[in-house]
Amino acid sequence: ARLQVAAELLGLEPAALLAALTTRTVTALARGESESFSVRLDGAKTRHARDNLAKAVYSALFDWAVGFVNCKLGALAAAAERDCFIGILDIFGFESFDTNGFEQLLINFANEKLQATFNQHVFAAEQELYAAEGISWRSVRWPDNSETIGLIASKERGRAPGVLHLLDETSRLPNQTDADFNKRVHDAHGAATALRRPDPRARAAKFAVRHYAGEVTYNAAGFLDRNNGTVSADLVTLLGSSAHTLLAAAFAA
Repeated sequence: ARLQVAAELLGLEPAALLAALTTRTVTALARGESESFSVRLDGAKTRHARDNLAKAVYSALFDWAVGFVNCKLGALAAAAERDCFIGILDIFGFESFDTNGFEQLLINFANEKLQATFNQHVFAAEQELYAAEGISWRSVRWPDNSETIGLIASKERGRAPGVLHLLDETSRLPNQTDADFNKRVHDAHGAATALRRPDPRARAAKFAVRHYAGEVTYNAAGFLDRNNGTVSADLVTLLGSSAHTLLAAAFAA
């Protein structure tokens, strides 16, 4: 029933959608000739294919919606004449659940960056302006979350690569597991105050980060698969044949 509903919403035949989610076409060269065959995916890979499909559809339709709104508002033409910008800031999206994974890390990292921007403009920049204009004021101190941001995303020379870069590095290596990635995080940042060591019994599978809003423990299970958001060529081709013109156009080659 769920497959039927999903296929109807995507404008696809249920059998075709099922095949694209549960199998993958592999092309190999043999004696100078290419040969294609179908490989069946296990349950975990099928679930990741489903999730990647959902994210790809959302991303494509979101990009279309932004372009459509800009076109209707004449934003592109106006931008050529003057600097036009409308910003929407949502800083209240910090997440901490009983089980936190890859998505929570990305959401919380985005909020760390938003908090840093907020600190810079509300505190640092204003105090610099007061000093420059000779205004009497009392210095305000605020929590500095730059170490947490560096822990997650640093790629500077001379510093250990951040968690996200360690994840990319691990994803590119053969035969790596989520446990290997988690070990790399602890090995690279064991002395960092922004990285907290979880209970020794959980350390092999988890790492904890001190965020500005509080400490969050992340379960490394599924990080490698979720970091690979690639949609298979079979699914892209199928979406390009959708009965919904908009969706088909978004995935047209």
